[in-house]
Amino acid sequence: MDDVRLPKPLLDGRILSMARRGRPRKRWFQNISYDLKRLGISGWWKKAKRRDEWRRIAEEAKAHAGL
Repeated sequence: MDDVRLPKPLLDGRILSMARRGRPRKRWFQNISYDLKRLGISGWWKKAKRRDEWRRIAEEAKAHAGL
């Protein structure tokens, strides 16, 4: 079997992997959803459209340590 064919490296275990190890990173949207769930805020998508209400939520989140 030639060394350049795919079965040979597969048998020898010489495949280079491009995938990262570990769990996938969280996205910004996932972090925001998690934090709002911890604050007990539901229906936040509609509240975000109203600037005054969203500003109040943001100020409340600033007061909590760890968010």
